[in-house]
Amino acid sequence: MRLAQAWSECSSNAIQPNFDGAAKTVTRTFLNDYLKAELERMVFPDPVPEVPDPAESSLVRTGRVVEHSGIWEPVDAPAPKIISLFRPSSPKGPFPVAGTMAYLHGGTAAPNMASDGTRGKGEPATWRMLWRDDRYESGVVPEEEKHYVFLQPAQTEEARALIRSSTSAASFIVAESGQRAPVAGRWLVEDDLHASVDVAAGEELPLHKGRKVRWTLAVA
Repeated sequence: MRLAQAWSECSSNAIQPNFDGAAKTVTRTFLNDYLKAELERMVFPDPVPEVPDPAESSLVRTGRVVEHSGIWEPVDAPAPKIISLFRPSSPKGPFPVAGTMAYLHGGTAAPNMASDGTRGKGEPATWRMLWRDDRYESGVVPEEEKHYVFLQPAQTEEARALIRSSTSAASFIVAESGQRAPVAGRWLVEDDLHASVDVAAGEELPLHKGRKVRWTLAVA
């Protein structure tokens, strides 16, 4: 429950909506009075470094797959020709800036241009990559982030007792719907923190919302 609460507080600001690796839903970014006020309170370097101007332009239009994670900005670029005997070449810059830059995740659909809340879902845009975020592609934690510490909420004695009674972190007991529970106790659905069931040893683990799922033993 505490994990679900933490996720609800931060996930909307940490990832794009509908982040499932498929470019099927157009997400959007916002620029409203609240964000403008937040920007005014932030402290930035003086002078602010110039926005990088890549030698080669990587462009993606709203609804298309973003190839690389990084910082992108919407620009005024001509749309490619629909009919062509040859592979169309990328438009050449410079490109006038058309909106607010945003961090886009590789593998997701490029969003609409930022909305101020008066234009509904914003407007389709062509995004140009300013900076590719390749810090994590090697699987090594960047040097500047090795000192990061993730704070943990204080645990009550009840919570500590629950953790002690659960299976160890090194050996979780997991079974799928239709399999017989090897241990009696309360089982949780892996991808739904609010779903649990009490099962006797040898009893079949049920379906969840009509589908097969993986169940994890929480309390024996």
